[in-house]
Amino acid sequence: MFDQADREIETWIESVLGAVKVIFAAPGGSQQGSGVNIHLMALDHKPPPTRSKTLPPLTIILRYLITAFAADDRKSHTMLGKLVVNALSSARFEAEVAPLDPATWRAFGVAPRPCFVLCVPLNIERPTQRAKPVTKPPVIEKVPLEPLSGRVFGPSDTPIADARIEVVPQGPSTQTDYRGRFELAPLPGGAGFHELRVTARDKQRLIKVARENDGEPLVVRFDNLEG
Repeated sequence: MFDQADREIETWIESVLGAVKVIFAAPGGSQQGSGVNIHLMALDHKPPPTRSKTLPPLTIILRYLITAFAADDRKSHTMLGKLVVNALSSARFEAEVAPLDPATWRAFGVAPRPCFVLCVPLNIERPTQRAKPVTKPPVIEKVPLEPLSGRVFGPSDTPIADARIEVVPQGPSTQTDYRGRFELAPLPGGAGFHELRVTARDKQRLIKVARENDGEPLVVRFDNLEG
């Protein structure tokens, strides 16, 4: 993937400078002869257009640090100058000409030197998965709704007012009236269970109720409501 961009940069440098040594490494102080250092410094991501009917390719911006070296500084300056001028006028690349932070050069272990950053966009096509054609007409199944009501009692069958009844995890909820009665919004019927959380005076009970309850009222009892 990235090797494609590496080869493209190497070919570009040779087209500008002719036959020249190209080293893919961070700039160092022990290179022999003359040539160009190419170091992949960072990666950026270019977001795709917000409105697109098709899946756009991923665009990654490869940021290469370009430096030149030679026994004679004038030769390295000439090579670097040709490269940066060509990059600035290129329709394929973008060039950033700005000094690097001194801490970066210290990390490389070399003295600061002329350089520029070559930005190379790399487009990565993403395969599009087509939806399978619909060969049969859609079938719409109706789910029956079942009412659920009941009462909440404390010790000695005392009705509990303001008890909270909720369908977990994120279903409807309600509270009991002064007679301990409650009625929830109709719930989907069918096989299985609903799980209810009943809270009365900081006491809780979790109760499973069959989805098919034939409309029978639910009775919930709290035998002990003392703290």
